[in-house]
Amino acid sequence: MCFFVYLQLVGYLPPFTVYKGLHLYDTWTKGGPPGALYSGTESGWMMDCVFEAWMDFFITFTKDIPKPILLLFDGHGSHLTYCSVKRAMDNNIIILCLPPNTSHALQPLDVGVFAPLKKSWKNVLKTWYRESRQQKVSKATFPYLLKNLFASVKAEHAVKGCQGCGLLPINKEKVIRRILATEKGSSDNIQASAAPITTPAAVSTTSTSSSTIFAGPSTSSGPSATSAGEL
Repeated sequence: MCFFVYLQLVGYLPPFTVYKGLHLYDTWTKGGPPGALYSGTESGWMMDCVFEAWMDFFITFTKDIPKPILLLFDGHGSHLTYCSVKRAMDNNIIILCLPPNTSHALQPLDVGVFAPLKKSWKNVLKTWYRESRQQKVSKATFPYLLKNLFASVKAEHAVKGCQGCGLLPINKEKVIRRILATEKGSSDNIQASAAPITTPAAVSTTSTSSSTIFAGPSTSSGPSATSAGEL
C-alpha cells in the first residue's frame, strides 16, 4: 500500500509505503523518492501503530507551517486512534473525517490524483519490464519504480481534486450534488479508490520490526490544507 498526502501551497509529502511482511528489510527502502517513508504490517494495510508513527513525521514536517492545519481523512479506524488524535490536537492540527462511503466523491486524491497516477504506474511498469526483462517486481526494486512514479505526480491534479470535491474553496452545493450523484450511480468523473500496491518478497540480510518507519532525507515544508489518501 502507498500512502499519499498533498499539502496546500507546498505539494506532495514524501510517499509512505506499507509493505506486506512481518519484517522491514533495509534493501526495501533504498533508491526511492527523497524523504520517502517505509514500514511493514502482516496484512500490508495501515495499522494503528504505523499511522501514529506517520503522524509524528507529519507533525515534524509541518512544525514551521502556520496553524491550524486541516487534515482530511477517510474514517479508517487506524487513522482515529486516541494517540493520533491527541498528538494532532496538541499541535493545532484539525483532523476532519469524511462521512462514511464518500471518499470516492469527496476525497481530493481519490477524485483528482489516483486515476492519472494509476496510468503513470502502468507506464512505469511497462518500461521496467521491457528494459529489465524481469517478470516480477520485488520489494527491493519497488522504491526505484516508486521514485519514477512520484516524479510524474502533478500538483495540479490534487488542486483540481480539491476543487472538484467542492472542498477548496468550500462549495456546499457541489458537495451535496456529488454525494447524491454517487448514491444514484452517476460517475460524475469520480474515481474510486485503488487497491493497495503489493509486491513479492525479496531477500536481504537485516530487518527491523514492522512498526518501524524508515525515512530518507527531510524535505521542505509550507502552509495549510492537507489531504491524505491510500493507493
